Order: sequence, then C-alpha cells, then structure tokens
Amino acid sequence: MTVFLCTLFYAYVVIAVNVYRQEILDRANEGYFIRYKVKAPFPIKVMVLFILAAFAANLFLFIIAGDSETIMINVIPVLFFINLLWRYQRKIKKIDKENV
Repeated sequence: MTVFLCTLFYAYVVIAVNVYRQEILDRANEGYFIRYKVKAPFPIKVMVLFILAAFAANLFLFIIAGDSETIMINVIPVLFFINLLWRYQRKIKKIDKENV
C-alpha cells in the first residue's frame, strides 16, 4: 500500500506541475508580461513515463528496504516537490499581480 500511496503523490505532482505550466503558458498567450522563459507542459507520454519511473523506484525501495524505510526515504523528495508546487503557485500570483 505504501508503494501505491507514494506513487500516487508523485503522479499528483507531475499532473499539478503540468497544470501550472499550462496556466502560465495561457497567461503568456493572453498577452500578460512574463519576465522569465515560459516552459511548455509535458506531453502525456512523458507524464506516464515519470509516473512509471516513480512506481518502479518505490517498488524497488519497498522490496529492498521495507515499509517504514520506504516512507522515510520518500520524505525528502516529498518536501522538495511540495516546495516546487508552492513556487509555481507563487509565480502565477506574481504574474497576476504585475498585470493588473
């Protein structure tokens, strides 16, 4: 169950990053002023590849280390990805604030 929950979180991150990138791209296409380079969203094949790679890595960790160690090893990437999502939200708010 741990493997599926960790993989589900990574799938959520990949999809959320894709949505945030699409939001920024839509704002750039609407004519908003954006100071940095706008990155295009990931294609579906790349998203599925990332999710499968996360599942394989978590399954390998679960087989080698066990249940509790898999959770402990996934703490640092989870914190990194939460920070990444927070930075995307902050970028969108900054874009909206500058283009009022």
